[in-house]
Amino acid sequence: MSHLRSLQSPLRARWLLVYLGIASAGLAELTGCTAGQYDIADCSVSAQTLLSDTCRELNADPNGCSLFQCNTGTGRCEQRPRDFDRDGDPDSACGGSDCDDNNPAINGMGAGKCACSPTSLSQTCSKGVGACKREAQYVCKGNVLNCPATAAAPQDWGNSPDPVSKSWDRDCDEQVTSACCYTNSNGSRLCVSCDVLACSSAISAAVAGNDATTACTEYCKPKDKTTCPQAGTPQFVRCQSDCGSNLAICYCQWDKGTLGLDIGGSCKPQPNMAGVIDRVNCR
Repeated sequence: MSHLRSLQSPLRARWLLVYLGIASAGLAELTGCTAGQYDIADCSVSAQTLLSDTCRELNADPNGCSLFQCNTGTGRCEQRPRDFDRDGDPDSACGGSDCDDNNPAINGMGAGKCACSPTSLSQTCSKGVGACKREAQYVCKGNVLNCPATAAAPQDWGNSPDPVSKSWDRDCDEQVTSACCYTNSNGSRLCVSCDVLACSSAISAAVAGNDATTACTEYCKPKDKTTCPQAGTPQFVRCQSDCGSNLAICYCQWDKGTLGLDIGGSCKPQPNMAGVIDRVNCR
């Protein structure tokens, strides 16, 4: 029995040494890890951008500025400023000098020197004027500063002049246009381009005096059957070009006269559409 016990003791000692050796090797491996660096044996990049970087799996936000990226020389995933095109120069938005981080031929170094400075890229730009004006931040495309903003027409122009430009661009072609505005059947304020008419003295006096009935009667009366506007179509009787000047909005209709046979027919104000006096809006 004592002989068996003497055999077991060396065996226990040997297994203990093996266990301690494994534990110490594991600790040595762990102490080799440092903050921001992780060993991944198969770290690789199959193309030029970070989309093919196997380390991108570690990034919670792929658009963030501090990303895990593969160092193909060491086989490690290293956390550093975003360099999407992997040209060695981080994005200017992340502290680097690369103004176009989608193009490896353009960066802040050597022959591919950026023409778009970080200062320029931090500025806002705009397209359109007046109520069409839209703003965006400059971007760099092909090493050329580019404004991605697009002019856009609002649904409802409103009836107040633009406080900045005092003008408007009705169709968003970046050309200032004055307009005639009115309230349509659903209550929205709409504006369309309109010309200054060669108003008769009677029409001019009625418009200036806020007399829509007389203004519309005088406007419709001279027209024959071919020139009388279609019923329900607003006619903008604008006698002066000044912003804020009076404007008559009239609706005409052809009256077929006696027995509806066009005998004595005439163009008259539409009975169920009363004319109104409004103002010329400029935006």
